Amino acid sequence: MKKLRKILITTLLAASMTVSAAHALPAVTTPVIAQAAVKISAKKKTLNVGQSFTLKVSGTKKKVKWSSNKKSVATVSSTGKIFAESAGTAKITAKVGKKTYKCTVTVKNKAFNPDVYNSSELTPLIESRLTDSKYGVIAELRNKSDYTLTFDATVMFYKDNKMVGSDSFASLTLVKGMKTAVLFGNSNDYDDYNIVFNKSTQYYNSDMLNQVSISQSDVIVNDYGRITSVTAEIKNKSASDMKVTGLVMVVYDDLGNPVYGQVQKPQYIPAGGTTTVSFDNFSNVDNNIMAEQNFKFYVQFVDA
Repeated sequence: MKKLRKILITTLLAASMTVSAAHALPAVTTPVIAQAAVKISAKKKTLNVGQSFTLKVSGTKKKVKWSSNKKSVATVSSTGKIFAESAGTAKITAKVGKKTYKCTVTVKNKAFNPDVYNSSELTPLIESRLTDSKYGVIAELRNKSDYTLTFDATVMFYKDNKMVGSDSFASLTLVKGMKTAVLFGNSNDYDDYNIVFNKSTQYYNSDMLNQVSISQSDVIVNDYGRITSVTAEIKNKSASDMKVTGLVMVVYDDLGNPVYGQVQKPQYIPAGGTTTVSFDNFSNVDNNIMAEQNFKFYVQFVDA
């Protein structure tokens, strides 16, 4: 009987130790390794015109497709390299599978002292479009900077990679955002041309440029449907007398391409006054050009 009691007590103690041990041991779990989040290296970036910057996407081995919503401001290569083209804001998008990651790029014009700058700094600040017509090269120019620029423009003409002539226009003055047109000619045969800008040594009253308005007032057509004269009305909105110099008329085709240009002599306009000027030198112009009737007028500078 004592032996049986000893066996029962030993069995109960063993069972009790087994239960206690079960409660003391922690549960065995398999660790979970978290995947790195997919992200773009920058969500905002500021660049000056002409600068570049490379964006990267981390946390994925999938192919990244890059795009820009405003290529005139900033473009992006297939590897994520951004090129700042002109002042403004553009959104660069990186597409990975069905998800997109964006970076807002702000492009600014290079900061410089508008009174002290090198000629080389002018080129990225002036937007230019040159069109070769049978009557010469028409240069449309726009000031892209935040400053008033006064500069000289020269078109150089080439034949078989050799310069055969040039034509210049001095002291063009453009306020912020202003456009103008300049006509360049060359009597020699040429097959190529380009334009260069240089800092001007002569300055005009740029404040007066905003005080001039030009509008087309009349077009005279002969019996054959050919335009013989175009009249523009120029108004001086300021309280001072002014001289409008370099008044240009450009004829455009239906696609918006310039096909002919003409310059008029300086016009003196009293304070608050209005004058008209006629462009009528069309005797040597093709009939099909003068049937277009799409005209724009530009001022090159104003002197008080």
